[in-house]
Amino acid sequence: DQAIRDVKALAQYTLTHKQYLCHNEIVYRESRWDLRAIGNLNGKKQSYGLYQMKLKSLKHADYKRQYWKYWYYVVHRYGTTEHKDANYCKALHHLKTKGWQ
Repeated sequence: DQAIRDVKALAQYTLTHKQYLCHNEIVYRESRWDLRAIGNLNGKKQSYGLYQMKLKSLKHADYKRQYWKYWYYVVHRYGTTEHKDANYCKALHHLKTKGWQ
C-alpha cells in the first residue's frame, strides 16, 4: 500500500534508526498499518488511524496529518531524544508497560 510506504519513508527521513524502529512497532501494535483503523468500538470514545488517537478529526486524515499529530503528542507526553526526535521508544515502553498492546 502506498500510504504505508509513504509514512515509513516520512518516519525514516525524520527519525534516527532507533526511533524509527520504535515508531514502526507502535504503528504495527496500534493499527497493523491500517490508515483507516477504528478502535475502541464498544467504548465511550473511538480511536482512529495509524496511531489510534481519540481525535475524530483523524478519522479521514491522510498519513501526513496523522504522523505529525502523533509526533507532537509524543513530544509533549514523552519528550525528545538528544537528536531532537520524538521519543517513540519511551512511548513504546509505556505502551508495553501498561499492557495495552
